[in-house]
Amino acid sequence: AAAAASGPLPSRSAKTKKPNQGAQFVGLELYKKLRDWLRDYLARLERDGVDMLGESVLAFYTKKWEEYRFSSHVLDGVCQYINRHWVKRECDEGRKGIFEIYNLALVTWKEQMFTPLQKQVTNAVLKLIERERNGETIQTGLISGVIQCYVELGFDEDEPNSKGPALKVYKPFFEEEFLADTERYYTAESTRFLQENPVTEYMKQAELRLEEERKRVALCLHESSQDELARKCENVLIQKHMELLQTEFQNLLSDYKVEDLSRMFGLCSRVPDGLAKLKELLESHIFQQGLAAIARCEETALNDPRVYVQTILDSHQKYSALVMKSFENDPGFLAALDKA
Repeated sequence: AAAAASGPLPSRSAKTKKPNQGAQFVGLELYKKLRDWLRDYLARLERDGVDMLGESVLAFYTKKWEEYRFSSHVLDGVCQYINRHWVKRECDEGRKGIFEIYNLALVTWKEQMFTPLQKQVTNAVLKLIERERNGETIQTGLISGVIQCYVELGFDEDEPNSKGPALKVYKPFFEEEFLADTERYYTAESTRFLQENPVTEYMKQAELRLEEERKRVALCLHESSQDELARKCENVLIQKHMELLQTEFQNLLSDYKVEDLSRMFGLCSRVPDGLAKLKELLESHIFQQGLAAIARCEETALNDPRVYVQTILDSHQKYSALVMKSFENDPGFLAALDKA
């Protein structure tokens, strides 16, 4: 009777639904509190760095990023239960703007720190790279710290579990500006250097700069920049001065400068069709030198045909050695030798 007076018992589904709703509510509330706390913390942090410039802003940004990144990993570990259950369920149901706690920390840093400070941080990195190009010793860790941050912030928010960096921050907010800055720097430097130095010295400088930029990517930047940076530098340092290099190539052939010819071959082989004109010049040069050698021994050869044959053999041997030493027995240069 007492049971009847108290009304019907709740169904099994009703029993299970209520705790589930409670868990959902607690998960949502905890997630919101974490998000709001991160926003408030980073807003205060941003105010500390907003007026900084140069190395000061880089030191501040990289130090705070490393501390924040470490703490966010710890927080993510503490919140694994939320990640595995509430966050996973929300994401499985297609809800946007919900992330595992570490990714939430990244999104919040991007909103509160990266967006307001990005211009002054990126400009400071570019200035530091320029100082190193000018011969100063710099703290490369300031550059690599910023780059590491930019790479990590670029994860795909629509597909947060996708493998590998999406580079959605690094490419547009750093690499594009870096490549444009690089082009401006080397356009000015190469023009100035050639006005003050011979082409042979310029080739050494170009080799040095190309190697420096390769090392810079390996030490400080993201590996994806390597090919694009190399193409940009090769275009500015080699392609744009190709006519001058080709003129010098003829002089080097005339003086039989094996080392300088080798250096020019190495540089010109880096750019599209960079060797085509050099092969033509080599073929013409060998042909002209052969004719001149035959002309010099013409009278003697009339009495002794062996002199004529030996002259041709000597010329071929001389330029065979050149093709081997300076042009690495490149098939195109071997063909030019044979044609001549």
